[in-house]
Amino acid sequence: MVQSFIVKIIALLCFISLLSGCTAEKAADKPEGEHVVTVDVAPVLSTSISLKVTSDALLYPLQQASIIPKISAPVKKFYVDRGVRVKTEISPPPWRRRRPRTNRRRRIIKPF
Repeated sequence: MVQSFIVKIIALLCFISLLSGCTAEKAADKPEGEHVVTVDVAPVLSTSISLKVTSDALLYPLQQASIIPKISAPVKKFYVDRGVRVKTEISPPPWRRRRPRTNRRRRIIKPF
């Protein structure tokens, strides 16, 4: 008899806790001044991407190497300023420079 009473009390407490968890949320619990965000909606289209962006940039190397000239002399004049755009062509290494063509007997036929 005592056991059935304890079981009924436990069942009643479980039922009450279940009902208290299912109550509606009070208006006072909601934060005041919620921001409303408006969104524009557009239909989905299947097209190719045609956006091209051009911009200036600064490039930084991952590694650096020191360049040492074969002769030592002070630099008297710089022909460019820092940050100025320059176009240049790097001269080919000595072994790739043009040399006159020769025949089998090593006589010079004609230069390039």
